[in-house]
Amino acid sequence: MSSTNIDEYMPEKLAKAITNPLFPALDSALRAGRHISSEDLDNHALLCDFEVELASFYQRYNTELVKAPEGFFYLRPRSTTLIGRSVLSELDMLVGKVLCFLYLSLSVLRMRVSSLTKSFMKKS
Repeated sequence: MSSTNIDEYMPEKLAKAITNPLFPALDSALRAGRHISSEDLDNHALLCDFEVELASFYQRYNTELVKAPEGFFYLRPRSTTLIGRSVLSELDMLVGKVLCFLYLSLSVLRMRVSSLTKSFMKKS
């Protein structure tokens, strides 16, 4: 029986990361476009512990493991990515922007009405 050095094929820390029982669900979540924040304690800790190794792992799929300044992780696909991604149409984006604008406009309107009501009540 010949002995094979796993480091020839995969760094030991990367092997530890992908054999972790949390990794399959974490990998699926990242590939589905989910952001992993510090609120997801176990998965976030796994990403922090193996950030460099997992970044090189995902590079093989033409994606980038990104740690945002706010502390959450996500995958950023490149144009030649091997991981499927969905892209919203221009119409979908326009509808989303309009809905967001309406939601924010209503929130601002509510705050202004509330502050006007309070100031009117003080004057009365």
